[in-house]
Amino acid sequence: VAGDCGTVVSFTGAFAAVANGGVSPIDLTYSHASGTLLPVGKNIISVTATDNEETVKTCSFTVTVLDNTAPLITGVSATPAVLYPPNHQMQDVRVDYAVAEACAVITTLSVASNESTNGTGDGNTSPDWQVIDDHHLRLRAERSGNGTGRIYTITITSTDAAGNIAMAATTVSVQHNNGKAVTTTPGIMGTEELINGLKVQAMPNPTTDGFTIITQSSSLQTINIQVTDNLGRIVERRSGVPANSTIYLGNQYRPGMYFMEIIQSDNSQIIKLLKKPH
Repeated sequence: VAGDCGTVVSFTGAFAAVANGGVSPIDLTYSHASGTLLPVGKNIISVTATDNEETVKTCSFTVTVLDNTAPLITGVSATPAVLYPPNHQMQDVRVDYAVAEACAVITTLSVASNESTNGTGDGNTSPDWQVIDDHHLRLRAERSGNGTGRIYTITITSTDAAGNIAMAATTVSVQHNNGKAVTTTPGIMGTEELINGLKVQAMPNPTTDGFTIITQSSSLQTINIQVTDNLGRIVERRSGVPANSTIYLGNQYRPGMYFMEIIQSDNSQIIKLLKKPH
């Protein structure tokens, strides 16, 4: 029964006979009425027969309720789904899903990779993943320099008290080619803009820590960066940043929405940054 760890059981056929001069009618009562919910496992049903002279006799029978239905896992996703840049650092990943199961259930996460932990050209760092709990883990932003990109497969396993098992999976990738677009949570913001030969990436975005800012430009002119909060107050400025560089900022920012303006000569871009609480 959905929402209840058991099932409705109906039983009939209990019979009491008058013997040795007993007096009828006989009243039958049950410890569990027919048509009520019985939990998974063995249930002992006691039957009591009472005649008009208050003579009482009891007996019992057993009803065993089995759970043969596996849990149902839905709504599986990982955030972020892409790790970038491949800087060999561990990044936090949240795994979202829902488990439908009437009885008690234990859910775990496991990780596998299409590349070896210490393969050729990947930096020789290990371990490459760490499971924190049933919704959170850390993955290393790393891929083989000789491959086509790394794919982490995250498997969700739910086991109920009866041993029924359900599994579902999602993936997180580390792209080999940094020229590919980076996807983010729909409806929040983009992390990559390409305007007049200037490309700017902010990863991860949103984040609970800091932002890795990657700039790529066809011009060698230096870049100026200005970050303002949601009220327009300047929280950080950087000048003379090389046109093609990687910088880190925002780890000291308070949670909230920020706007990063990147200026190179007459070309400028504004990217929204979201700092989330830990």
